[in-house]
Amino acid sequence: MRRMKKVMLLLAVAMLALAHRSDGQQARPVAEQLKLAAMMPRGAMVYVQASDLSGLMKTWLASPVRTKFYDSGSFAAFQKSHVYLKIQDRKKDFETAIGVGLDEKRLAELAGRASAISVYDIGKLEMVFVTEIPRARAVATALFKQSSQFQERSAEGTSYYVRDVATDGGRLNQQFCFAHVEGKLIVTTTEGLMIRTVANAKAAGADSLSSDVVALAEQVPGFSAHDITMWLDQSRLNRNRYFENYWIHHNAEDALANIESGLIDLRMTREGMNEQRWFKMGSADPASGAGAMPGEQVAAFMKFAPDNAQLVQVKAATGTDHLSSAIESSLFGKLPAESWSPVEIPDRTRSDGNENEHTRAERYSRLDARFDIDVDDQQAPRRKPGAGDPELEKKETTE
Repeated sequence: MRRMKKVMLLLAVAMLALAHRSDGQQARPVAEQLKLAAMMPRGAMVYVQASDLSGLMKTWLASPVRTKFYDSGSFAAFQKSHVYLKIQDRKKDFETAIGVGLDEKRLAELAGRASAISVYDIGKLEMVFVTEIPRARAVATALFKQSSQFQERSAEGTSYYVRDVATDGGRLNQQFCFAHVEGKLIVTTTEGLMIRTVANAKAAGADSLSSDVVALAEQVPGFSAHDITMWLDQSRLNRNRYFENYWIHHNAEDALANIESGLIDLRMTREGMNEQRWFKMGSADPASGAGAMPGEQVAAFMKFAPDNAQLVQVKAATGTDHLSSAIESSLFGKLPAESWSPVEIPDRTRSDGNENEHTRAERYSRLDARFDIDVDDQQAPRRKPGAGDPELEKKETTE
């Protein structure tokens, strides 16, 4: 019996140790959780990282949701958009220049575990892709097999491969670059971004995007990066014409104007997906009269929100006019304009003195009471002789 108690005690201690170790792993420094951001040059609009991109791509390619998505009406409408057509043309230019297709299967081939991508210019497709992958596997990819078609250059004592690409109908000259540095495959669409990324891989400094990404994540109590994490420079996105034109909600000027940056984390489990969002707000517009709300007031308002609410917005406002309009918008949404009126039906029964046979034939295309009284019109039904004449009717009765 004593031996059994000792075994149970040892198991309990082991479970506590594992739990403590797990908690310790969850409490890793934020900079370590977002370590790939350190390689990215500053100036990105969007930074997205995946904890295991290879696993996610395998799941996506085998998922029936993928087929449903490509067969959906939403994707069909997106294929007709200007931004989609522009991206496809740009992608074809890159594929023709490097001799390698750039699609989902190619991404699955290149993807390692921890991976990240940063976007610097939407229109020009200026971006940096980084993934943790062993060199032996990287060299075996179709991309490295085409290295003889590229120029080999050096930065920070490290070789990279580059090829010029003429895009946008020959009006724009870009490059397609790739390299394997410090156990990571790097792909960029401009040589300048490649040189800066290699420098950060050697020793991240002032040009590292980590200073922006980690700075925001450290302000979030208990932040932990899960399957997919996205950081965005919302103030820069708001100034981008592609984002302004194609943002699906079309509320950048209203809902996103005061957001400086944001952090979004997605965790996928068997039960579903859990998404969390944090935003850093800019200074309020003095003309609006709105400012920051005390935490006590925010907490008081949050009591009225359901526990399962996905998004709760609490805004400070002064003045009854702004408050009444906010309540009206919440209750009724966007109401039709007061100046709306039904389309006036043209009156085709009146003559303007310049009628021809065609216009007269259309005079009674819409029948109303005027048809009965327009007795002078040749199209009106003819009456019997004496009909409607009281004297003739009286004479016929007398006889």
